[in-house]
Amino acid sequence: MQKLILSTLFTFLLTPAFSQINWYKDYELAKSQAKAQGKLLMIDFWAIWCGPCKNMDSKLWSSEEMLKMADKFIAYKADIDFEVSLAMKYQVKGIPRVIFITPDEKIVWDRTGFASSDEFLTSFAHLPTDLNALFSAIEANEKEESQLSYLRLGEAYSQVAREIESEQVANNFFKLSNEHFRKAEKGDDATISQLAELNQILNVALGGNTKRALKKLEKVDNPESEITRDFIAYVRAYCYKCNGQNDEFQREKSQIKDEKLVAELDKNN
Repeated sequence: MQKLILSTLFTFLLTPAFSQINWYKDYELAKSQAKAQGKLLMIDFWAIWCGPCKNMDSKLWSSEEMLKMADKFIAYKADIDFEVSLAMKYQVKGIPRVIFITPDEKIVWDRTGFASSDEFLTSFAHLPTDLNALFSAIEANEKEESQLSYLRLGEAYSQVAREIESEQVANNFFKLSNEHFRKAEKGDDATISQLAELNQILNVALGGNTKRALKKLEKVDNPESEITRDFIAYVRAYCYKCNGQNDEFQREKSQIKDEKLVAELDKNN
């Protein structure tokens, strides 16, 4: 009997971690925790008078499927009647509205309204869970914004996008990647500017449009350095490999001197 009681108590103590979402009540604390844990911050904009919000609470947030993935992110509920400034900051025009943001408050996923749980659960399942490398690049850029830090941040967003299976979710990260590459293009260092331009073309190829990427490469100015020459060959080789053009792939690959880029090509499917 005593063993049964202890077993039941042990099970009870373990249950809360899996039975509910841990909603933070302080926005800044939630944001800092997301950053510290390398996770995205999810914000659920709602109001007590909102019928669809209550529907979402019962059908999505309390569902077994949702609870199984609740530890993938940090969760915060924002009552728009009380958190007016936060609602204005994210231009909330309808509720419920759910967004996922990075520590620098960039939105990587955004939905307004609720009809069923399926779309939410499918997207949530594809959200990245280990973002420490991206967050390090964000922090470095916040400490000292520079042409190089924007380039590195663009690369970090692109790397996350490559690892996401959902095209819809990945595209949001590619868009943020290109946003930072465009900033890196505007600096004085010609090599970094051209690398930023080339990385945007690579993102096009990574997004599945290799023919468009190859056309864009034709318009690129003469390489500024050996680094950019290597990168042009790398992007071409990647496109040819995706297209099944093995001869062209081997030709471009043979021109690359950077062993890291060669290894990346060998790693890519």
